[in-house]
Amino acid sequence: MRRIDVAGTSSGAGKTTLVCTMLEALDGWAALKTSTHAERAARHGRPCLVTDPTVLATPGSDTARFLDHGAVRVAWLRATPETLERDLPGALATFADLPGLIVEGNSPWARVRGDRLVLVVGRDPVERVKRSAATIAADADLAVLDAGPARDGAERWLDQVAPDVERVRADLRSSGDPGLCEIVRRVVTWSRA
Repeated sequence: MRRIDVAGTSSGAGKTTLVCTMLEALDGWAALKTSTHAERAARHGRPCLVTDPTVLATPGSDTARFLDHGAVRVAWLRATPETLERDLPGALATFADLPGLIVEGNSPWARVRGDRLVLVVGRDPVERVKRSAATIAADADLAVLDAGPARDGAERWLDQVAPDVERVRADLRSSGDPGLCEIVRRVVTWSRA
């Protein structure tokens, strides 16, 4: 099974939108949403792997969007930083029979590396960049820079933490955007390697 991780500099950076676009281009692929926050896991109940179709298909949720965009299987791993290392291998194993998996989230890459890492650099101010993004940025195969309005230093931040990472500027909300088309072309190539 091939695995591509999609991480982001902040909540709302565009990870889910990019994952949806990738799923449309990758036949037979699945998606694993990861949430790794002590407070979020507590709010949603104990850490666990959610596979209940009624929960995953909740309108407006990231997992419902993955299903709507062609994922053949979806799961949501809710973990704390302490339980992620224990729970991630089992979650990944549930997709072993498929040709590929997109993992959305920053923390999985640091625990069990996939084949490729795409880092979405959002428009948020540098102060909002997640610490987890800084720790994995240099590992990225590709950094996607939001083509929208100024990112308040996000690109300068990337220059500091991952100066050698290749970058593509893309409008993630526009299916015909040349940058987005380039990203999809690369992802399809990676899926066949």
